[in-house]
Amino acid sequence: MKGIAARTGVYQYLSSELDLDGPERIVNVYRSPEEVFKPESMATYADKDVTNDHPDDLVDSTTFKEVSSGHVRGAAQQGENVEVDLIIKDQSAIDDIDSGKAELSRATSPSTCSPLA
Repeated sequence: MKGIAARTGVYQYLSSELDLDGPERIVNVYRSPEEVFKPESMATYADKDVTNDHPDDLVDSTTFKEVSSGHVRGAAQQGENVEVDLIIKDQSAIDDIDSGKAELSRATSPSTCSPLA
């Protein structure tokens, strides 16, 4: 299945998500097309695990059996979005997607992947 993993433009994060000191606040981060679509950035999507919701920790050799629902096969530019090929193997995640769930996690950082209808 196809999904949207990222887009160009302004993202909003909590300052704590970016490890910034000081009071909690919303921080706007601009991601330019040049940065989002450069080959090194696009290559970071390939073969990453996909999880159904955000696990407490990143996927690694000790957690993948419990939290991985599948993986990303590849990524391509589609307009202002990064479109990925998702291989979903977990029946619970498949059922959630079929029921309209809009976000899965790439399990590598605070980011999500939205399946296309």
